[in-house]
Amino acid sequence: MQGIPASGINALEDWHGIYRCEIGISCPPSAEEILQLHVLTNAITRKYSLDDLSEVVAGWRSLVKRNYFLFDEKTKINTETCVNELIAKAHARGFGLSHSKITHPDFRIQYKTNAGMSVLQGRLKTALDPETVLS
Repeated sequence: MQGIPASGINALEDWHGIYRCEIGISCPPSAEEILQLHVLTNAITRKYSLDDLSEVVAGWRSLVKRNYFLFDEKTKINTETCVNELIAKAHARGFGLSHSKITHPDFRIQYKTNAGMSVLQGRLKTALDPETVLS
């Protein structure tokens, strides 16, 4: 706690591979919601024998659980399958996807109501990509 970075953080890429995938799943800012999200992500990552390497970032109107997946060529398909399931199940539970790789453009911040940012992002997606070329 002296402001000096620990040397171990630089070895993170050596942990499970040289590639990294990051997704952010958002939820309303409450202890109950983030606990539900944590239980969900932990169960799915364990199912695929991956670590739940994540951090929670608090904002004014939401919490974002950033999930990091480190992989190599041998574990790439397993990791992608895990990420796809995690995104789909989070979406089904009403949690939003704040950021991910480009292969998931149709998952928008949704929360448990269909209002606000979800509607805005839907309108922008329709206006900027009416032919759904990006998905």
